[in-house]
Amino acid sequence: MPRLILALASRFGSLPWMSDAFFVPLAERFGYWLDQIEEAGGLLRWEDGDNAQLLRCGLGLVIGMERGERERSRQLAERLLKLDEEDSLGLRELVLDQLLREGRNDEAVVLAEHDLERRTADEEMPLLGILMGKVLALYRLERQTDAQEALVIVREANAHLINLLLAENPRPVSLVVDAPEPGSRGEAWQYRTLMRDQWKRSAGALEWLAKHR
Repeated sequence: MPRLILALASRFGSLPWMSDAFFVPLAERFGYWLDQIEEAGGLLRWEDGDNAQLLRCGLGLVIGMERGERERSRQLAERLLKLDEEDSLGLRELVLDQLLREGRNDEAVVLAEHDLERRTADEEMPLLGILMGKVLALYRLERQTDAQEALVIVREANAHLINLLLAENPRPVSLVVDAPEPGSRGEAWQYRTLMRDQWKRSAGALEWLAKHR
C-alpha cells in the first residue's frame, strides 16, 4: 500500500479531485494510527519494525494532498516530524517550502534554524533547501544582515547555486538520482526547479541575491 500511495501521489497529487476523493480519506484513517502513537508517547523511528513502511505511506499522503489540501498536508507533515525526530523522509524541506509559499516567514526561520542546529549537533551536512529557505525568509523579514550571513554558508555548501538561480535560461541538468551529490550542479538545479518561483515572487529578492553572490 505505501508504494501504491507514493505512485499515485507522484502521478495525481497535483489534481484537487484526486486529493479529495482518495488522499483525504486515507489521511484521516492514517491519522487514527498517529493518534494512538501520540497518546502512548511513542515515536516512529525508521529502523523499528515496519515504521519505514508507515513513514513512506505518510510521505505519499503529504505529497498527494500538497496541492488540493495544502493545510492538511502541512499538518500531517508536522505530525510526522514530531514522531520521526531524525526526519528520515526529509519532510522539513517540504514543510519549509509550504511555510514560504504561505508567507509564514517567521515560522520558516524557526524551522530552518532548528534543523540546522540538530544537524550540526549530529555532525550532519546541512540541506541546501533548508539553507536557502532560511535566506529567503530572512530577506522577506528585512533582516538583511542575517540573510547575508546565512548566504555565506550557502556559497560554501554549493558554489553553483546562486548563479544558476539567477540565470534566466541556464543549461538544464539531467538528474539521474532523486538526491544529487551535495555541492553539485545537479543539487543546485533541483533547488532552482523547486523554488525559483518563490524568489521571483519576492519583490527584489533576485536583485538582492545578484548583489551578494
